[in-house]
Amino acid sequence: MPSPAATSSTSGATTSENRRKKRKRYSDSDKLYIVRTFETFGRDAAMTAADEIDMPRPSAATIMLRYQKEGKESIHDKRVDTGVPARNSKREPWQTEVLCNAPHWDATMTLKSLLAVLNTEIGRRILCEEQDKNCQTCKHLLSNNERETGHPLELMERMECACDSAKELYEKKHIHNERTIRNWLTSEPLLYTRKVIVKQKTSTNTEAHMRKRYEYAQEVLKYLEERRFFPIFLDEMPFYSTLSSSMGRSPKGTRAVVLVPPESNLTHRTRVVMAVHPQEGLIYGDSFSPTKKGRNYKAQYGKKEFKEYLQGLFQTLMDGENPRTKVRYAETFRNRQIRIIWDNASDHGSRREAAMSEYGIPEDVKPENFDIFVSFVHEYGANVKF
Repeated sequence: MPSPAATSSTSGATTSENRRKKRKRYSDSDKLYIVRTFETFGRDAAMTAADEIDMPRPSAATIMLRYQKEGKESIHDKRVDTGVPARNSKREPWQTEVLCNAPHWDATMTLKSLLAVLNTEIGRRILCEEQDKNCQTCKHLLSNNERETGHPLELMERMECACDSAKELYEKKHIHNERTIRNWLTSEPLLYTRKVIVKQKTSTNTEAHMRKRYEYAQEVLKYLEERRFFPIFLDEMPFYSTLSSSMGRSPKGTRAVVLVPPESNLTHRTRVVMAVHPQEGLIYGDSFSPTKKGRNYKAQYGKKEFKEYLQGLFQTLMDGENPRTKVRYAETFRNRQIRIIWDNASDHGSRREAAMSEYGIPEDVKPENFDIFVSFVHEYGANVKF
């Protein structure tokens, strides 16, 4: 039989075992994050978002239900309107700039890392202010480079040597909790969210590559804006004929089996090629199916098939008409400069040979009717370049 001391306290105070756990409250930013996710991506995505911010799913479900019934007014909890702002809850403009720049250079930064970066900048500004006041204790703590935002700085070591005024001000102004950083990131005007990282090679955005892409974009923009050009964009895409659902149904205890040909999805791709003009729309399209070799099907598309496609495109430009306007393409590009734009796929021939040729098309992909097409274009006062 338990003793009276184990079940009650002589002082009348509630024991720690029987004390009711303090109810956790969520900020308006947390609720708004759940509501926006619910409106944009649905209930399942909102539940996943609740897991990210450590919110119980029943609480998230209640927030969504109240939002559907009461609207935006349900997001704000009026019980917290005490007239006293939360500690360090007011964000200054420079803090917003720091929170924007840090993930820009490193999208994988955690809340803990962002908290450290922001507190470092808070401490840096405090020490700079003390130096500007000619504080004898702080005047040697920061070099000229360390006074600049973003420069590496061991803040805690400097704060140990700082004056009492700087220490007290830092203790008052620095951010204590990662939750504050998360609330700021998910509220206006930042609205940062966690997402799957896209890995990009460092060689992709070199100065030379970015300059070339910019010059290319400027050239294409000129083709689109100036009436003297007739741009045609040509591209291919695969169509996978053996794709199917990965989910199925079968009796309990048995596997859901679907019979498929003995090849991978890649070997069953059909290549679709299209030539499109910004105003005329689709000019010519074709498809190239896989061919059967023995028991297997093999994807079939190379320079030979590309030459066949160009031959059909040239014939359409010479003889065809727009099905909507009933105007011949030859009349549309009369006295204009035809520019056929494609990518650098290996099926399109050597780019080096293309740069050295007169019309910008390599010899190994030049179709048999190319000279006829060039002569036809010249008759209409136009020219062609690839």
